[in-house]
Amino acid sequence: MKELILVAPTATEKKRFESWAPLFGYQKVHTLMQLEELSFSGKSQLAQTLFIHFPGSACLQSLKVCPEHENLSQARHLAVIPKPSSSLEMALMNYGFRGVLAATASRDLQAVVLEKVTKGELAFSNTAMSEYILSSCKPGKVTGYQLLDSVTPKEKQVIILVCEGMTNEEIAKSMNISINTVKMHLQNIYKKTNLKSRSQLLLTFGN
Repeated sequence: MKELILVAPTATEKKRFESWAPLFGYQKVHTLMQLEELSFSGKSQLAQTLFIHFPGSACLQSLKVCPEHENLSQARHLAVIPKPSSSLEMALMNYGFRGVLAATASRDLQAVVLEKVTKGELAFSNTAMSEYILSSCKPGKVTGYQLLDSVTPKEKQVIILVCEGMTNEEIAKSMNISINTVKMHLQNIYKKTNLKSRSQLLLTFGN
């Protein structure tokens, strides 16, 4: 049985994506605020399951599909992001997502992306796909998505918000932390990635 699982959607997002379920053959729709709420039924069922991760999803914030549950890699995963960039898309490809959808995407585009991911196809931008392929053909070249392996989930979240154009104050408010903590995360990111400034951070991870 095909299932659609919405992870950390807002009420509006929940209503919108539930309406798509029957059109793409999903007989069941579940809503979770975190993946720990999910009970696992086995790989065969997961292969028929599509997870849609919204910005509030812990997995999406850490740029990693279900790190606690390896079996969930058998399912298909779609990320809904406020402002996609090619570097973020490449990171999501690297971590097992099948596609990316902008939070502001039109209903027509939502339908196209959902159809692709349901069929088992990838739904990323042509730019991200090209850059991913080219980077894979250059052994030894360290790219933005590879550098993400060296930082913590919180630091990845800071990188995402920086790439969305947020100031330190806006990041602090979004993550419910102090500005000094944001600055500490940024200093740790610079040290771990060998980057020297916010501009270099945007050039490396942003579009």
